[in-house]
Amino acid sequence: MTDQVAADRKVAREVIGADISDEEFDKAPDVLGNVYRIAAEKARTAGSAPASLLSILEGAQE
Repeated sequence: MTDQVAADRKVAREVIGADISDEEFDKAPDVLGNVYRIAAEKARTAGSAPASLLSILEGAQE
């Protein structure tokens, strides 16, 4: 696990006030990744976003 992932999980645990294990995080759906994917698809379909924005949105879900 990267330092960034560990830090993000620490903040999430503090914000929601629950001690979620790393295994529980790993089993949870990738909500933010799905939001980025949907936004990129909608922007691509609408043709309203520049290619640079689409690459950022798509890269954020990796």
